[in-house]
Amino acid sequence: MAVDLAGFGNEYIQRHEPWKLVDDEPERAAEVIRDCVQLTHAIAVLAEPVMPEKAAELWDQLDGAGSIHAVELEEALSEPAATFDEPTELVEGIEDETVEALNDALDERIAEATAETERDDETQPMTNETTEPDEHTADLEALSENRIGFEEFQDLDIRVGEVVSAEGIEGADDLARLDVDLGIETRQIVAGIKQLHDLNGLPGTRVVVLANIEKAELFGVESNGMVLAAGEDADLLTTHADSIPGTTIR
Repeated sequence: MAVDLAGFGNEYIQRHEPWKLVDDEPERAAEVIRDCVQLTHAIAVLAEPVMPEKAAELWDQLDGAGSIHAVELEEALSEPAATFDEPTELVEGIEDETVEALNDALDERIAEATAETERDDETQPMTNETTEPDEHTADLEALSENRIGFEEFQDLDIRVGEVVSAEGIEGADDLARLDVDLGIETRQIVAGIKQLHDLNGLPGTRVVVLANIEKAELFGVESNGMVLAAGEDADLLTTHADSIPGTTIR
């Protein structure tokens, strides 16, 4: 929860850019900064069970009352101190050279492990047995051999969404227009599910949304995101538990 709140705070300050408001809208800039201090105050409380030392350091920088190890969860909603000294960085950044050295060391270990696995495979007895596909797997596509790196995966902004409304698009046999709540905003998304789902029953359904795909226009309707679904029946991907709209999928 602390990580999710920190992610929201990062998006909030980047979206409002208080450093650009200081000259023309100083009161608005102060309001944004105060909101960020409130979020940081809450993050310190939520992070204490898993990062007690860093949470205590952050609490002290915000001039929090007493020991953070003794506060209750409700303290996350209380107002932080009105004034405090200039804070310092909680963690030091890692230089690019260090990252490259770590990546090189990791590549070497992966190469060694791969070579060892290949040697082990060569010592295993050969067999002519093959696995016959069953009725559930016979029509599945082969897994792609084209891999992506972890950095490319991190570029995907995949969120939990909740369908607010759904209606068919006139003139399109398969397309429906969905309003999807992504926590911090509601997006209009076009999805090819018109004939595969009861649109009247979709509101309230949790779905998985690729949020940073480029916008598109289909039958004159703008689509700002992509709802993920599986197979020819467009089986909508959802969540097992009650993740709130806007939660990032990692």
